[in-house]
Amino acid sequence: MKVIINLSKRWLYTFMVIGILAIIGVGVYAVAGVSHDLDEVNLPSCSDGQVLGMSGSSWDCVAMPNIKIKVIEIGDWNMKAIALKYVAHGLTFSKIWSVSVIIRQDGDGYRYPLDWTQLSTGSDAGYWYMYTDNIGLIRQPGAGGFEDDLYDEIPQYNRGWITIIYTE
Repeated sequence: MKVIINLSKRWLYTFMVIGILAIIGVGVYAVAGVSHDLDEVNLPSCSDGQVLGMSGSSWDCVAMPNIKIKVIEIGDWNMKAIALKYVAHGLTFSKIWSVSVIIRQDGDGYRYPLDWTQLSTGSDAGYWYMYTDNIGLIRQPGAGGFEDDLYDEIPQYNRGWITIIYTE
């Protein structure tokens, strides 16, 4: 016996949409169906000087790292004429977590991060990189921004600051 079902396109598409929604609903329930309230999770109670951290596959209290901040003056830098400046950081390379660089305009009218994006060119005006002893500061040639008369004042003018977050 052969069964023939004639459906209009409207009914066929309706059944297809219902089927897809059912599959998505089952998938969402399968992925997100298991959850716990915070009071059901057994987290250890950490003491002073400790933070909660993942240890293998469970949570544990670990000693809080001794986080320090070092701020270094960039010193003289005629950014219009010179694209590259090296600044010694004096820290153990493996202990450095984060670096940020702020550039100040001549006369200290404005301050910008070294890697700010020029809206007119869509390019970063500069960038930095770090290695064992120094931080290299780069003014992007042709990107605009710091390649300007507002960034050429010298001598005895601190162009900005490097802020480093590190541990001992």
